[in-house]
Amino acid sequence: MHSLYFVLLEKGDAKNSQEARQKARQTLDENSFSNDNNGYFGSSKADWYVIGGRWSGELSKLLMKKDFYHEVCKLYPNKDKESKWVEYDSEAVRENAKAVQELWEKLGGRGQNIFTRDNQYDVGGADDDAMQITTELIKGIQRKKKKYKEVEVFDVLDCQEITLPDIKKENIGSWLVVVDYHM
Repeated sequence: MHSLYFVLLEKGDAKNSQEARQKARQTLDENSFSNDNNGYFGSSKADWYVIGGRWSGELSKLLMKKDFYHEVCKLYPNKDKESKWVEYDSEAVRENAKAVQELWEKLGGRGQNIFTRDNQYDVGGADDDAMQITTELIKGIQRKKKKYKEVEVFDVLDCQEITLPDIKKENIGSWLVVVDYHM
């Protein structure tokens, strides 16, 4: 089973997204997140993990006032009534890739939209898989508090797990990194 997870880094831990993503990987590895060495997670929380993964773009989506996935589903609904898992017509999304990208950018997305990312399982993730926490990001988290109420965050500074809605104004300027892990 895949799970969404975040790593909360201190303000000075990184100068940019790439450094934050690298620091998150280093921190998880040093604390046995996905192996059976010593560390905070003891006998490991995950079989394996990647930065971003199937949740690549999640931070960008939090900044949006409208739900990108829902908007794409409205534009290109899945006509196959047998498919309960996919709510959009993937062929139509591919055929209209430019319009989907324009919608992503119009709604505030960064980089490639979540439907056309080259490799969501690139261990390093995408640029928007690590962001500095802003007031806008906190507002986005609070807007979707119910959805994220059980999503865990490894707080590197305090070496503890909190939930995403626990991110507060005191965390502004700190880095938040998206993790997809399998258990």
